[in-house]
Amino acid sequence: MFIPRYDRPFTLFYIDPPYWGHEADYGRDLFARGWLAEVLHSIKGRFILSINEHPEVRRLFAWAEIEVVRSAYTFNYRVRRPAQELLITGGP
Repeated sequence: MFIPRYDRPFTLFYIDPPYWGHEADYGRDLFARGWLAEVLHSIKGRFILSINEHPEVRRLFAWAEIEVVRSAYTFNYRVRRPAQELLITGGP
């Protein structure tokens, strides 16, 4: 994993993981739920993470700052579905 390798007090990570509930879309067992929250909770630097709204995401990142951003998911140019994303930030 790249986070421990590059983690320094001056590092800012931007992380855009698969949406909650769609982790397997990128490969089976590639993104285990919960591991990212554990890693980010202990880093020396700071992070910005964007992910879809889900109660379990809020629970896992309850220790971090969470901001709701209203958006729209676009499946093609004609179909737009309202959505809520979370911007989660943290670090020392």
